[in-house]
Amino acid sequence: MKIHLKAMGDALNASLEAALKAESADSPVAAGKDEIEWQVSPIARGFVAAEWVCQQTSPTVLVIDADDHVLIRSLQAAQGALHHLVNTTRYPAVVRCPVILVFTSAVTLAQWPHLPEFAADWMLVKSIKDEAVPRILGALRKTQVLPVSQHHAALTLIPATRTMIYENTSARLTPAEYTLLELFLSNIGSIISLQELVQTFRASGKSAEANNIRVAIYQLRLKLDTLTKSQMPLTSIYRQGYCLRQKLKSKPMHIPMPSTGSRYGAQSSV
Repeated sequence: MKIHLKAMGDALNASLEAALKAESADSPVAAGKDEIEWQVSPIARGFVAAEWVCQQTSPTVLVIDADDHVLIRSLQAAQGALHHLVNTTRYPAVVRCPVILVFTSAVTLAQWPHLPEFAADWMLVKSIKDEAVPRILGALRKTQVLPVSQHHAALTLIPATRTMIYENTSARLTPAEYTLLELFLSNIGSIISLQELVQTFRASGKSAEANNIRVAIYQLRLKLDTLTKSQMPLTSIYRQGYCLRQKLKSKPMHIPMPSTGSRYGAQSSV
């Protein structure tokens, strides 16, 4: 599998190449059984619509230096042109590339109360070495780029719309609920500790407060119970964490019918 990274920012290009080179040396197989081939290329600062789209067969991620507020504002203003491009193209496989914003420090990140709508994720410069690969793959999975749908047990997930489908019925999920369900389905039948949930929420840029996680789990549990008719319960395990299980549908019991000629079966010969 080949993933193309487009870096907007001179320092980012070198940082990404170094991080991915180190990742390849440590673990050449970073996503399932497919070896990832990384391609990193710089793009000019500013908005060029063609740079922001890709085909589903050629997953691409934009990584942007987010310290320039003027740049980010201009990119926000140009999203109408991008939306028009994606919706009027005659190639239905053309989709928007997910975007990851990179901040030099938590101080510059804090200046944005809300991330721009076009951003799929963010990370800090100092964490590129450790977080670049999971952030990139996570951004691709959260969009319609990679993959279009995911099949887990009896459920199908559609990342582009955060939809879960079960036996021809569907339900929409919030970003937090979708993040949780992906984690539980990937570890179905296993207990997920609160610490693992906190790490997952932090990695996806969401509030990792215990109360926030419990509310998301409660809401996800209600949607799962309603959609699957309680066939996939999400249960709390005392002092251990939470577990998603899939019930096995019981088969109807076979009761042998009596033989013809007697309501009690065949009579024994005298």
